[in-house]
Amino acid sequence: MCLSEQSMDDVFLPKSDLDEYPINRDYYTPLDALDLKKTKQSWIALLYCESTKGYGTSYRLYMWRNFKGQSTWKVALCNISIDDNILIPDNLKRIIMFKQKARN
Repeated sequence: MCLSEQSMDDVFLPKSDLDEYPINRDYYTPLDALDLKKTKQSWIALLYCESTKGYGTSYRLYMWRNFKGQSTWKVALCNISIDDNILIPDNLKRIIMFKQKARN
């Protein structure tokens, strides 16, 4: 079934408790999130955040690592705003086409 054919309430969007996301709260407050991948060692999530500095809201892509022997998640140098570039529908279509081409 196509996503547009079903209610957004029926779509499972996995996420952790917003308090669990290890982002710098001096700059951003998470309003919503989508866990793309979460294992014992890596965590990738798309967060919808509000700027604490008054710059509005934005979608941000984060990646964290949890190395053996550590008890906290560390940012893995992936923390970017993706509002005006990746989330444009045409770019999402291009990403899917690229993925399909790469697998063939």
